[in-house]
Amino acid sequence: MNDQKKKLDVEAFHRESQTVLFSNGTTAPITNWFDSDGGECGPFDQPATAIAGPDGDGSWYWFKLSEFEPKRMH
Repeated sequence: MNDQKKKLDVEAFHRESQTVLFSNGTTAPITNWFDSDGGECGPFDQPATAIAGPDGDGSWYWFKLSEFEPKRMH
């Protein structure tokens, strides 16, 4: 049995619901947003990083938001 977790890629962030969607179809709540100076901010205050979790397995994740291309959905 392989004890290593499969790497999850982020499919999307939803700032309004503060949720992250992973490539395997699971989600996790985004609990914290941080600006480029490391201060806490809101999801619409130009965050630079985000913390999400726990997911269904109890894992936590951090994301550098500049690595993602923003897309608008209607």
